[in-house]
Amino acid sequence: MEWLDITVPLGDTTPVWPGDPRFEREFIHSMARGDETHHSVLRMSAHNGTHVDAPLHFIADGRTLEMIPASVLCGPCVVVDCGDAEWITADIVASAGLAHGDRVLFKTRNSSLWSDPHFAEDAVGFDRGGAKALRDAGVALVGIDYLSVGSFRQYGIEVHHILLGAGIALLEGANLSGIEPGRYELVCAPLLIPGAEAAPARVFLGR
Repeated sequence: MEWLDITVPLGDTTPVWPGDPRFEREFIHSMARGDETHHSVLRMSAHNGTHVDAPLHFIADGRTLEMIPASVLCGPCVVVDCGDAEWITADIVASAGLAHGDRVLFKTRNSSLWSDPHFAEDAVGFDRGGAKALRDAGVALVGIDYLSVGSFRQYGIEVHHILLGAGIALLEGANLSGIEPGRYELVCAPLLIPGAEAAPARVFLGR
């Protein structure tokens, strides 16, 4: 099986949601300064780069990150190509033929945005109908190729409430450039931070 890394590298040019801090790394020990080791400290939002949202992110009594079972985060998944669509709609979701418990990643024109350090306010997200179609299909995990399933332009909060309110795990910030639509094995491993609403993740697709 070939494994494809769809994780966005974290650095000071990785785009972030407006108001979030950029990723920072500071070496508190450095061999160049005569120390015996290299030792760094990281500062970032839990929502930088490739990350998983748990229901707690928008649902007051929602599940926290460690409550999402590995059986949701890992297993068969489908990548759906949305082409140049401005929104991920109910029609696009219906075309994927999803069933209860499925994992699905949506590839949009967002995949070309990762090289730009500026946040793209026009990034593609789900509209209400698309989010409700995923909820009604009973999927377990939904992924998208930019920082949020909800567009900065419109519907962002409502889309999160619809999906997270249904207990759906969200994989945000995947890099699907170069990934063809079709069926894969997903391995999604967020950091284990008890009580967290989100955490960075390393994510692979295998086929």
